[in-house]
Amino acid sequence: MQISSRMLIRTAIVILGVMLALGLYLSVSATDEASALNTSEWQKVAGYIDSYISGQYNPANDGEAGFTIDAATLKSRLDSNGDNIYLGEGDDAAGAPILVDVLSGYSTWIPATSLRVNWNSTAASTSTVNTIAAKVAAHENAGFSTDIITYCLTGHTESVVAGAYGAISQAGGFGGTTPPAVLGLKWGRYGWGTGSHGYGNTKNITASTVTPGTNSLATNANCTGASPDSELVRCTAAQALSVVGAGPLPWAASSDGSYQPVDLRSSINSTMANQTTGGAYAIQDPLQTLFSSAGGYANLAKINPSGGKVFFTNRTQHTAGIAAVSARMLGYNATFAKWGLPQWNNTIGEKYTGGAGYPVGAYTIDTVAPTITAGPTASAGATSATISRTTSEPATTKVEYGTTSGGPYTTTVNDTVLHANNTVTLNGLTPGVTYYAVVTVCDGQANCTVSSEVSFTTTCTSGKPVLTPLAPSAYWASMADYTNGVLTVDWPIRNDGTDSAYNVQLTSSSANNGVTLASTMPVSVGTIAASGTGTATVKYNIPTGVGSFHVSNMASADDQCGNTYTYP
Repeated sequence: MQISSRMLIRTAIVILGVMLALGLYLSVSATDEASALNTSEWQKVAGYIDSYISGQYNPANDGEAGFTIDAATLKSRLDSNGDNIYLGEGDDAAGAPILVDVLSGYSTWIPATSLRVNWNSTAASTSTVNTIAAKVAAHENAGFSTDIITYCLTGHTESVVAGAYGAISQAGGFGGTTPPAVLGLKWGRYGWGTGSHGYGNTKNITASTVTPGTNSLATNANCTGASPDSELVRCTAAQALSVVGAGPLPWAASSDGSYQPVDLRSSINSTMANQTTGGAYAIQDPLQTLFSSAGGYANLAKINPSGGKVFFTNRTQHTAGIAAVSARMLGYNATFAKWGLPQWNNTIGEKYTGGAGYPVGAYTIDTVAPTITAGPTASAGATSATISRTTSEPATTKVEYGTTSGGPYTTTVNDTVLHANNTVTLNGLTPGVTYYAVVTVCDGQANCTVSSEVSFTTTCTSGKPVLTPLAPSAYWASMADYTNGVLTVDWPIRNDGTDSAYNVQLTSSSANNGVTLASTMPVSVGTIAASGTGTATVKYNIPTGVGSFHVSNMASADDQCGNTYTYP
């Protein structure tokens, strides 16, 4: 990794901020990003934050349900066949997410993790965002989920990364046909594996009586001029992550007055009370509307940007961290409660009670695509074909095929179940046609390999069409035809075969007594189904005085295999 002079300046500023214990946000750059975001930029960032929160919001669990995934659900997406081998043989990778460990310094992690970053230094770097964007594209191409799931040790730092990633996603930073959803793993590694935490506090709670005022909105002194929007949001996210986790509320009574507590629950029966006076002092500001522009950002205006550090809390830490990093991105001096409201008073909120006991370890982060060790080979019938292949590891099988060598391949069949040996069936093919196909194999991390082209020709056993001429009908089609001696004759043809006759044509028609053709040959009849009838309409020039004439016709037709036959 190269270290630029700008990064050195940033590092120096962060160290100085820690040494002086200042409650101020830190600058991402000391050069061209030193002035505040303009109004348009600030509103853009707020808009993407609101799109993420309002788009995924679910009122269950005080609004946390839409932003978390529990360990059992994640396991089912990584181990769909329940054999305790993650994204292995027989697992359906369609639900496989992009799983991001945000504590890269930890010695063990969850199996099938996609990448590891450091939550407050590399999580929102340009390199990391580009890496995740590439994984989103690979997951889409493979037919996998594009959900991004973050995890840490307890759910604390993962929540701020989830909040940052949610806004980046909405701004288009991760690409995708639609912006990827971003979730945090409930309780992090503790929820997945094992852990313990005690809730010993019983600090005062009381009914909420706080009536917040209306304040000016915060300003963010970082990232002005960053473009496009995805870079603007990424820059503010990186700045916010560098400091948002520092200094959670120390839970000491003497420190209560130095924070602005914000309770994110939609309905509050009781909330944190000042330890000295006993009065409720938490602002109620529900998560789902916190960053809405409605009323000139009326909900954000409940918070005073100059009134001390903003301290977000909810039933757990998960959405509190999302709110804190989002507020930081807009310039608020914000933090949040690790472990949530139960850490203040163990009779409210939701407490961690133990993990699922799933394994953690120093697993390999898979970045190597499978190789095709045998095949692909094709075996064709009349209307279907099978494509078989063998790979170096369990992989999905996507077959793209069409009737033109080299493409375009107009039809796709994708089997997202991981198999080392697999056969895919292609249905609905046309008999007697040559098809061309390529096979893409992907492991559970959407590392993919594309095969060379393989071709096959479907078989055809169609019988010869049986065409029978029926009695014709002759008529003058118009007074002009009568005057000019142009006679119209309809020649009915019946298909007495068991299969349809294709491309039926009257190829020639000759007459005696000086009668000549007024129509151009051949005359198309089209397709005649088995036992069906078609008609060829032909005009003839009739010399004056001719009362009758004899006609000899020739016809042709194709069977469904493309073979052409002539009649009689």
